[in-house]
Amino acid sequence: MLKISQKINYLLILITVSLLSACQTTLPVFEQDQLPSKSVIEDSGCNEQKNNARNVQYDYLIYANKMIDSMVKNRNVQAKLKQQRMKIYLQPVVNNTSDNIDISAINYAIKNRVIRSGQFILADRPDAAQYRISGTINTINTLSECDSGQRKFSLSLTGIKQPSILWSEYKNLK
Repeated sequence: MLKISQKINYLLILITVSLLSACQTTLPVFEQDQLPSKSVIEDSGCNEQKNNARNVQYDYLIYANKMIDSMVKNRNVQAKLKQQRMKIYLQPVVNNTSDNIDISAINYAIKNRVIRSGQFILADRPDAAQYRISGTINTINTLSECDSGQRKFSLSLTGIKQPSILWSEYKNLK
């Protein structure tokens, strides 16, 4: 015969198991004919365009960082920086294409890269700066009817009070 303490333990285990099994959820089981059709699951082509747009946006951000790094290493810019830190104004990049490009993300990437270089003073107005970083994104027409053309992303560092191009660079994107 079981002792009272063993009976209580046995009873507690039974209660716990029954409570746990009551909280258990079950997943629905579908038959083969109840599954969603393949056309709903497969890519309809729009996702490919969205992924391509994300990749192009990523390319713009990568190229913006690379171009600012190139600007910092440029001989003309380095010569000016030896004299004093340059006070620059960041003019927003202009999108001259029909593409939906997140220009604010590109401008933010440029601003962060300039700040991280530690070699420039940012001005909040053009009249308070000596130089300006400006950029454009343009369409380069191609001969192919299927292709919407390449994109040309360009950045330049120009003087404000003494207009001269100190540095300029561009990248072509498909």
